[in-house]
Amino acid sequence: MIIESQEQICALILDKLDDLKAQEPCEIDVTTKSSVTDTMIIVTGTSDRHCGALAQHLIDEMKKLGVENFGSEGRNTGDWIVVDFGSVMVHIMQDEARKAYELEKLWS
Repeated sequence: MIIESQEQICALILDKLDDLKAQEPCEIDVTTKSSVTDTMIIVTGTSDRHCGALAQHLIDEMKKLGVENFGSEGRNTGDWIVVDFGSVMVHIMQDEARKAYELEKLWS
């Protein structure tokens, strides 16, 4: 599969997160607010294990499609995991962390 657009990458990421039942997906365009990335995707996981499984599944599946990640942080805690795909940053958070940090409010 040849990935040709930002929208296609985001759709693939959301699809792969949905495979393992990520909750409350949110996609935010931050092109005018960030020089680091163009899009943030935020989802909720139900536990440390669920968040970790979502991150690993996403990394593995995107790699199969030829989309390498530039790293991830937080996989040792599972409360908030960030996976960096360059133009897309994926935040996988447990509900409590998502409510505490309010990234949607911060970046919207």
